[in-house]
Amino acid sequence: NIEIWVLIWVSLSLILFIYRSMRPKVIELWLYKDGTYRDIDLFWLKTSKDIWVYRFDGSLYFANAWFFESTILNYISKKKKISYIILDFEWVNNIDSSAEEMLGNLVERLKENGIKVYITWVRTKVFEKLTISKFIKNFNDKRLMLNIEEALRRIKRKSDKKIDLSPL
Repeated sequence: NIEIWVLIWVSLSLILFIYRSMRPKVIELWLYKDGTYRDIDLFWLKTSKDIWVYRFDGSLYFANAWFFESTILNYISKKKKISYIILDFEWVNNIDSSAEEMLGNLVERLKENGIKVYITWVRTKVFEKLTISKFIKNFNDKRLMLNIEEALRRIKRKSDKKIDLSPL
């Protein structure tokens, strides 16, 4: 009898793990008063009208690439005036070929709509895979930044608009 219950609990744990990996945390970040970037919902932060900073917590692979793409596209459809997206890859530990392809297509689609994408905090393993797949070459390595602050400074320097980067 115990073996059946152990099998049921292991199965339920596996199903829960798969579900969570298919829908990892999606967090919109903005500058907090202490100078760090925090979850806007958790800290009740107001964000910029022009820039969206987004963090994806988890490996990016075939099972959740659609979730990543649909989350970004849904957000953009709600926020009409967005000009820049900063994707914080600090918690992306791994990426597979289907996710690389989705990312390339997404960046191209956003570019066609006048939205520039910057990517920050790319881990070595992810960077190597993106380089091998030619994503980095096609993406434009000038928009691959070390951290969010560097990307925001570049956006402020290059932008035609006056962008306020202080905590809102």
